[in-house]
Amino acid sequence: MAGDTGRTLRQSMRVLRPGPFRRYMAGEALSTTGTWMQVMAEQWVMTGLTASAFTLGLVTFATGMPVLLLTMVGGATADKYSKRTIVLVCQTGQIALASVMGLLIYWQLIQVWHVIAIAACAGVVNAFEMPAVSALVPELVEKDEIGDALAIDRSTFHLTRFAGPAIAGVVIGIWGPAVAFFANALSFVPLMIALWSLPAFPQGQPEAEDEDDGDNGGIKAGLAYVRRDPPTFAMIGIMACVTLFPMPCLLVLLPLYARQLGLDASGMGMMMAINAAGAFLGSILLLRVPRSRRPLTVGFAALGVGGGLVGLAAVANGYLATAVLFGLSICLALTFGLVNTTVQERVPGRLRGRVSAVSQMTYFGMQPFTALSMSALADAVGLKATFLIAGPLYALGVVALVLGPGKHVVDTPAPDLEAEPAAAV
Repeated sequence: MAGDTGRTLRQSMRVLRPGPFRRYMAGEALSTTGTWMQVMAEQWVMTGLTASAFTLGLVTFATGMPVLLLTMVGGATADKYSKRTIVLVCQTGQIALASVMGLLIYWQLIQVWHVIAIAACAGVVNAFEMPAVSALVPELVEKDEIGDALAIDRSTFHLTRFAGPAIAGVVIGIWGPAVAFFANALSFVPLMIALWSLPAFPQGQPEAEDEDDGDNGGIKAGLAYVRRDPPTFAMIGIMACVTLFPMPCLLVLLPLYARQLGLDASGMGMMMAINAAGAFLGSILLLRVPRSRRPLTVGFAALGVGGGLVGLAAVANGYLATAVLFGLSICLALTFGLVNTTVQERVPGRLRGRVSAVSQMTYFGMQPFTALSMSALADAVGLKATFLIAGPLYALGVVALVLGPGKHVVDTPAPDLEAEPAAAV
């Protein structure tokens, strides 16, 4: 497995040699940059249409509900049909949605209900695209390179998260927000070209005849595998802890926290950039974690995240808060990346789409509800008190999972786990 002997950065980067994975990542980098441009532009447009926090929350809810309801269907679809074809169809849908938003803004017809409706449509697309992408990336490399490939994929995600909003700010200032949506639509084209170049059954995918197994259509097979493999169950549980506690603090409450510290718009933007930079560094550090040290690393990273949230509650200075946030983001990205890598390495190929759907549903599907619940808690007890509650609860939950079923993540899956998924359907 990748990372067993502490691979050097140069060895890990060999996964970017000429081939399907490098072509995919080149297209993905451009596409994700465009997506982050659209995220920033959408927030800009919405704050110009409404000052209601509840209305802004409805956009997140509209995006998340289809993910919660349909991701398992999307995972089963990814295991039954060509992942490449599914992603291509979803990319076409993303182009259409971005273009419609851009035109509505350009023609000055945009209304709040338009944004909510398009967000719901995007959620449906995401419910099918995310499991397919999560299952596709490991199939583009050798099995012992899965960890390196996923780490580079996450690094690219966080790097574009840093660059996309900055580019969008310039674009909006010069040409207006509609151009950011049009740019996002165009950014999908290189990724679609890269996808078309991939073989029908990419390197590392099981033989074609496995696609016809009778259990491939059973959504319950993914849940059954997670339930029967303790390390995978622990990793999914850790992902749930991430969604319950730190993510709402960073995605929903952080802008309010920055305002309470007295930061202006540029200071708030810098805080967001530091958050992304820490996440990028954490995803790079994934490449240096040996497989045998993953449980220990996840445990210490959880303590870092919990301590970081407590630190944010304790400091009253923007510079100190930014420094604490940088360390917190490193630990959180490290945790999330190690969890995802472990899940993808353990799952048999024919179940990868459905197990990916379970993890995606745990993360994205829960977000609308956790965002609302943590916001309500902050209204009730205060922002810093919410951080003080969330930090220790997160650390305790993750450490308990690591010391319990997660301590076996260094073990290989038992043969019967790969041989018996049909029994759970």
